[in-house]
Order: sequence, then structure tokens, then C-alpha cells
Amino acid sequence: WYLYRNDPWQRPVITSDGTTDDAAWPDKKWMGMAVVHTCTGSTSRYDLKDWYFAVAQNTRSHDKPAFNNESGREIRHKNDDPIHRRKQAWIWYSAGCYWTWHSWEGCEGIDDASYRGPGQEFMKPVTDFFRALPFWRMDPNYTIFNAKSTDWFTVALAEPSRKTNIVYLCTHETGKRIPAISADIRLPDGVYRITFIEPATLNVLQTAELRSTSLGRLNKLSVPAFTNDLAMKIVRIKDLEKSIIKGTE
Repeated sequence: WYLYRNDPWQRPVITSDGTTDDAAWPDKKWMGMAVVHTCTGSTSRYDLKDWYFAVAQNTRSHDKPAFNNESGREIRHKNDDPIHRRKQAWIWYSAGCYWTWHSWEGCEGIDDASYRGPGQEFMKPVTDFFRALPFWRMDPNYTIFNAKSTDWFTVALAEPSRKTNIVYLCTHETGKRIPAISADIRLPDGVYRITFIEPATLNVLQTAELRSTSLGRLNKLSVPAFTNDLAMKIVRIKDLEKSIIKGTE
């Protein structure tokens, strides 16, 4: 509070605490960022939806930049499933939060510069993907994509105009194969290019084009089969005249 009140350069005050399920002091006016430390693992105790996605939603809810700057480590926190760790990263970013990779036992103990923790090979693709987006303009979205399942769930992020949107599909279990599905897509009037991407490599699996004629109308979309996870990038490539939604005249 003292720094917030007295710093002549008005630099943001950012600190952390032993948090785990929500940001440190998110209600304080002087706190310039919603910072959380999950420090949890890839065991069955920490479900990807009911724990990691839920904590990301908590952290993003405070109208401040959201940042998990201490994810679980493979030794101290048993975060040793590489696929699970990849999913954690994609979930946090797809929920509109910044996220960092933590490895080994902590800051101490890493004496071998060539050491690579389980899942580290997936970090460049995820950062390359989100760096190419207007991430700072995007917010969580809960109506773009709808297809229910107990085997997988979705996390979505969109620009306010919905010109650029991403949807991340993720299985609860490592190695789970999901057959092709039909989903409902809700988008403003326009023509959209949809790219289906493999999160592990950023390889393009398939592309499609969709024409939406009303935000009030659901459009059917065929989603290809996938194992573990799938990313969708949805970009409006042509604007159409805005239609009137029935009942809002």
C-alpha cells in the first residue's frame, strides 16, 4: 500500500503468497496483478477441469492481468505426466491467463543445463501459438462452442468482436481417444476459417470454412477425432451485414 501510494513513477505492485486456488490479495486496490501459485501435480487428485481450469477461472475473474507464476514441479509436486503438463499450459492460456513452466525441485537443484523436465518439449509450441494471437485483447467465452461430454471439456477465448477465437478441447485422462463429433458453433454474422491444430506440434490436421448468418443461430461443425487434446483457431475472414435476432427488434 505504501509503494502504491508513494511511488512517483506509479509502477505496478506485484507480489505473491502461498495461494494455490486463487490469486493473492485480489481484492486489494494496490495489487497490480492477480498472481497465483498452484504448486500441484498431475495425479488424480488434481483434475484438469475441476482443479486447473477452475483455478484459472478464479484467477481471471478479478479484472486484472492473471498469472500463474508457479506451476507444479515434477519432483516436489509430482507433476510428472508430460501430457498432463501440456494440457495445464493450454488450459491456463486458453482461459486468458499467463502461465510459467517450473521444473525439478525448485529454483535449487538444477545443476545440469541440459536437463529437460517431462513435457518441456511441448512448451515452445504452446508459446508460439499464443504469441501469434492478439492475446491481450481476448477474454474467456462460454457460448462459442457447445458439445457436451464426460470424457473431455472445452476452454474458449475470444476477441470482443469475435474476429479471432480459439477453442481448446481436452480429455480428462492421458491417452484418451475421442471419435469425431458434431458441435454447435455460435458466431456473429460472417465467414470464418476454422483450423484444427495438434497442440503437441502445432501441425494442422484439417481446415474448414463456416458461414454464420446470425449470432442467434447455432451452426453445426464437424470436429475431427483426436487423442488427448485439440486446438481450434476460428478467424473471421469476411464480414457480413449484421442480422436482427428475433425478439430483439
